[in-house]
Amino acid sequence: MYRCVVRLPVPEDASKEEHVEHQQRTLRFASFREVRHTIIRIIGRRLRKDAPVSWQGCDFDFTGVVFDGGDLSDAHVTGGRISFREAQFTNSRMDFTGATFSGGTVDFTDVRDLSVMPQGLREATVKAAPEAKVLLPEEWLSSSPAD
Repeated sequence: MYRCVVRLPVPEDASKEEHVEHQQRTLRFASFREVRHTIIRIIGRRLRKDAPVSWQGCDFDFTGVVFDGGDLSDAHVTGGRISFREAQFTNSRMDFTGATFSGGTVDFTDVRDLSVMPQGLREATVKAAPEAKVLLPEEWLSSSPAD
């Protein structure tokens, strides 16, 4: 998994070489973002009920990953373990709208930023089957819906 760190802007008194290096880092970061979003989109498609090749029931370890977007809408979790422990959701563009949890374990405990609950996650959790184990931080359970 790629983990990217947001860097501070280049100081105004930076040399031309420092500006070029900063621009190259910015472009690398943007390309890695596209790769991350594509990976999440592919995983999301493989977790849908109508997926031609299903990854339902597989384990996914997103421990410590920074999510600055992604589409897991309509994902159908039937088993396995999906860990989002210590992950960070940097905005509400991570989408779980229409997701269903009918088995397995989905673990969001110890996320790094409790102020951002991914879109659609609250509804998916409320509708989860008794066989599914969805672990959320206490702060998300007690807060009012954000989406």
